[in-house]
Amino acid sequence: MCFFSAGMLADFLGRIADDTVAVMEVECRSKGDARCRFLSAPPDVLDRVYQEMTAGRTYEEALSAGE
Repeated sequence: MCFFSAGMLADFLGRIADDTVAVMEVECRSKGDARCRFLSAPPDVLDRVYQEMTAGRTYEEALSAGE
């Protein structure tokens, strides 16, 4: 996973937003995915997505569960 890229994105987006922004990589070319994809959101939102993913759901399912 691209921890450095996620950290840099979180810092950059947080500075623009003047608030805390969390970033999580959910697709990674190094793992065989077609592309690298990152989600950015407030930390509590990404924590919920992470919990859903560890329970076996995809990030798309986790994001739609909050609607």
